[in-house]
Amino acid sequence: MTEQSQDFEMWAGEYKEITLTILKPDGTAEDLTGASVSWVAKTRPDANLPALVSKSTGHGAEVLTPPIEGKVRVTLEEADTAALRSRTYYHELEGRDSAGKPFTPTVGYMVIQPSAIRG
Repeated sequence: MTEQSQDFEMWAGEYKEITLTILKPDGTAEDLTGASVSWVAKTRPDANLPALVSKSTGHGAEVLTPPIEGKVRVTLEEADTAALRSRTYYHELEGRDSAGKPFTPTVGYMVIQPSAIRG
């Protein structure tokens, strides 16, 4: 089941950790043992558009321990958003279970605010 409207706000060029809990349709945590994750931010949800920011397992996205709690963390470094202009971006998390089958547990919008200090 995809959790929609997982929106958040941040300022351009800041560090941010996003922790998401992946739930089954019955509301219990999804067991992410053996899963991998990918996260992207784009101007809109279009597979043909390039990702402006992307994270994957081992490169800014991770399944947290213990994986039976269904938690994923995406880490945005300062450089990831420094060049993004102030606007709303679409973001999506994709998981692949231990058999490599894809699932989309969460989507939403990321609002980037301008920073008066960082430019």
